[in-house]
Amino acid sequence: MDGAFQSVIVLSHGLDSPFGTINDMTYIDSKLRELDSFDLIINSTSNIGKTEEGIESCGLRLYEEILEVLSNQNPKYHFRLSIVAHSLGGLIARVCIKYLYQNESLWKRIQLVSYMSLSTPHLGVRRPNGWINKAMDFAARVYIRGRTMAELVMEDGSVTSPSIEEQPLLVRMSNPNGNYFCALKQFKHRTLFSIIKGDYQVPFCSASISSHNHYERGRRSSKEQAKVMGHSGFSDSKLSLFEQLPSNSFNPMEAIRDYLFGENQVTSVLYKMDAFGELEYLPQMIYNLNTLSWRRVDLEFSSHFAHDLLIKKATVPILSNAHHPGEFAVDKIIKLLIHDHEEMKSLEEKEQM
Repeated sequence: MDGAFQSVIVLSHGLDSPFGTINDMTYIDSKLRELDSFDLIINSTSNIGKTEEGIESCGLRLYEEILEVLSNQNPKYHFRLSIVAHSLGGLIARVCIKYLYQNESLWKRIQLVSYMSLSTPHLGVRRPNGWINKAMDFAARVYIRGRTMAELVMEDGSVTSPSIEEQPLLVRMSNPNGNYFCALKQFKHRTLFSIIKGDYQVPFCSASISSHNHYERGRRSSKEQAKVMGHSGFSDSKLSLFEQLPSNSFNPMEAIRDYLFGENQVTSVLYKMDAFGELEYLPQMIYNLNTLSWRRVDLEFSSHFAHDLLIKKATVPILSNAHHPGEFAVDKIIKLLIHDHEEMKSLEEKEQM
């Protein structure tokens, strides 16, 4: 333990799965516990079997779970807290942070270090027209159902409503004046891990909060089972984690530049489709969320069912091997977590000198 601080890592899983949500974050959990870098690992279980009940409800349960653990620690301690969240878990975590932010007594004891989302649908999963997308949308609605599905396709409110409370949850979560946004802003680092192709659950643009996928479509660029294709938003000191790859210089708002006017205005255009026809998104959401600084890590896997490989899990076990891709991705995630916490500790020590 480091002085009066405890380093806390929260793991948040995604949608309930026929293959067992309870084990989704087990590999990351086990690798973190092999280290002496962190004091508390909270592998959330409060939403298992309940992820269809709505993102807000799930976020509240995660908050209550964290609150219970932290309340049982020595009241003299403060907490350096990071969150690693897969898929829907990244949205659940953003709601959870809002509740922590609103708990003034606990908030005073928390330093938010790193928020890492692993293929999280920050822009939702609303599909454009087309028979393939319609088939995928139908499958998703059968599989997910409940309030959560309505929220993911932004059918839980009106995007044109002048009342913020009547707008879809994901739109409200991107509002710069709201507590969801203000809480997310408090993290020292925010990192988006995205899969450039083969993620049929979450399109690249939604996971990377980007208006377009700047990678070539079609055949994979490498025979490697897992590869970092690009990254952005990192300082030079972190590049060794990503094999000295050149940083991406792409603009995540490139495809919506014609919709931007002035410093803080977006036209009244509603949904826009990405160039690959995988996602319908709201330009305003991309603009708002990109007023925050993000680090991006873009991954390519050899499997066509790549969504769960980030957590060393095979979505369709008979068709994909998650062993090497999962180890590859988790190694990057954990090294980055260690770096971020050590950096925060070092900055505090310098301030006290």
